[in-house]
Amino acid sequence: MKLACILLMAALLTACTSTPVADVVQESADTPEFLNTGYHEISINNFFYSPKALTVYQGDRVKWINQMPMVKSVWLWGMEPSPVIKPGKTWSYTFTETGLFKYRDQFTQDMEGNITVLPYEERPDIKVANNVS
Repeated sequence: MKLACILLMAALLTACTSTPVADVVQESADTPEFLNTGYHEISINNFFYSPKALTVYQGDRVKWINQMPMVKSVWLWGMEPSPVIKPGKTWSYTFTETGLFKYRDQFTQDMEGNITVLPYEERPDIKVANNVS
């Protein structure tokens, strides 16, 4: 029985470590081009995302930074979870659609956050540029 438990734990650890490691920017070939986009960071620490709520614009990139001593993830609801984010590593995502995007960690289910994505045209710097003749 003891041996079976040890083998099961070893198999689980192997599965966790063989998952791709995040430290990449996830974008698709269909990502539209936005000019003068924003960049935002969310830290993962003490079993919280900080900030927990964030408002960005279409085309903005959000980077999650794992500051915990264990692997974490970002699971945008309705999408595939991010690759495992090892301690000290990051994962980035560029938001191309508007709306409210809720997310959570796949390992600690009460770790949640949300990102509100506003239309690109509502960026203050775009409005100013459009009003200049």
